[in-house]
Amino acid sequence: MMVDVTVEFFGTLRKRHGERRVMTVDDGTLSSLLQRIPARRDGAPNSQNHEWVAARAELLILVNGVEISVYGGREPKLRHGDVVTLIPVAHGG
Repeated sequence: MMVDVTVEFFGTLRKRHGERRVMTVDDGTLSSLLQRIPARRDGAPNSQNHEWVAARAELLILVNGVEISVYGGREPKLRHGDVVTLIPVAHGG
């Protein structure tokens, strides 16, 4: 199930990726989306295999304005048109 979602970036991620971009996710999972985001400014693929738990520790993640902790540790399924907001834990002001 291919879905298009808008990803908003904050903090250091905004400097690397811009304010927002639309990305296509093959299976509609948040972990797949995180794997597609390049780790470096030059666009090189993310060399880390972002596992679901690791990503939660490194980022404040919102899906449609709701922090993902409300899912009780389960990975939310993404739907076409969702907005995923990524904020590094050390994001500053």
